[in-house]
Amino acid sequence: LRFATRAESRIFKAWGCDIIGMTTAPEAFLAREAEIAYATLAHITDYDSWHESEEAVTVDIVMATFRDNIKRVEQTLAHAIGAFDPSHVAPSHTALDGAIMTAPHAQDKDAVERLKPILQRVLKL
Repeated sequence: LRFATRAESRIFKAWGCDIIGMTTAPEAFLAREAEIAYATLAHITDYDSWHESEEAVTVDIVMATFRDNIKRVEQTLAHAIGAFDPSHVAPSHTALDGAIMTAPHAQDKDAVERLKPILQRVLKL
């Protein structure tokens, strides 16, 4: 769990951001590089540190909000799973098309082997 600094919060506010997600970007980038369709389910837990008249954000406050939202999360997941279409091909499923720039003869064989679960479709392994 990572909380924004007051300076970060002020920057986000100045940019016109209404919601700040502190834990999504790295996962989204990595999922795309692995050609995995990705969605996030976020909880609004606090006002963040820019709102000086509100109580300071703590892990206890965030966890209490999570506990309060469990039923909503369960209902949302049940709906999403029910609507899931396993045959749907999203742009993320082909994100590596054209992304491999290294000529086949110059590719590191050990790296290719380690990344085989991700690269096999693109490199036709």
